[in-house]
Amino acid sequence: MAKVQSMSVSEFMSGEWKLKKKEKVALASLASMSMYPLFTVKSAEAGAISGVITERTVNAFDPIVDLIQGLSYPIGIIVMMCGGIIWMIGNKEKGLGLITNAGMGYIIVQMVPLGMKLLVEVAKTF
Repeated sequence: MAKVQSMSVSEFMSGEWKLKKKEKVALASLASMSMYPLFTVKSAEAGAISGVITERTVNAFDPIVDLIQGLSYPIGIIVMMCGGIIWMIGNKEKGLGLITNAGMGYIIVQMVPLGMKLLVEVAKTF
């Protein structure tokens, strides 16, 4: 049976529940490794701090990415309509090029968060 945890909305949105879990793990590892020198504890703390810094850095770009994704749909539609009009006027190659480029650009812009997540996960391995 799954464990259910209740918390306030502000605590959930601020991400405090994640930090509390990490702090508990760090304290448990500290208690189990009390015979090791202090530098091992500091390296564990440094890893937790770098994880928080990485998370905050990635989350800092979320509003910009959301704005760009929101603007990509209307811009893509407008460029595709212009390409269709140019095609109807008689310049088939240029119109088809505009439609193709707008479609590919829209797909790439929508996949930016996936690329960011992939880069973050690859960077975590180093």
